[in-house]
Amino acid sequence: MSIISLLPGDDSDTLCKRYASEVSRYFSEPSGASLPLAQVPLENVFRVLEMYRYDAFADEHRKGVLALEAGEPDYLHPGGFKDWYVNIKEALERTKTEVFGSVDKEQVVSTLQDSLRQLVTGKLDTAIDDRCHLFFRRFSEQLPTS
Repeated sequence: MSIISLLPGDDSDTLCKRYASEVSRYFSEPSGASLPLAQVPLENVFRVLEMYRYDAFADEHRKGVLALEAGEPDYLHPGGFKDWYVNIKEALERTKTEVFGSVDKEQVVSTLQDSLRQLVTGKLDTAIDDRCHLFFRRFSEQLPTS
């Protein structure tokens, strides 16, 4: 009898936490952001921000008989099914409110994405970067540890 699960685990929270932590570190050590290895966390965090901007997290777009929720047996998701992005979206919301207050989500995402672009090019604006650094650090801290 096997003691391992045959279902793949969801590492989305863990990966997002790791990437946000790496991005936060790049604000402290900007030279690391220009390394090829930095492309993975920077691009993925950029994409998560884009999903947050447009509330485009869900992967399932099919409707009717083709939709997964309509035909997938309950035993495939023991204990219930939770979308991969729920913790990430909640952490983004909490962090946005904590760091940027009542600033519009569109403006926050634009500011954060601009700071990532500046980080890669090495042209940092310290007035913006302190706040963005804090955002990515707090976002990483807000995500649950597996």
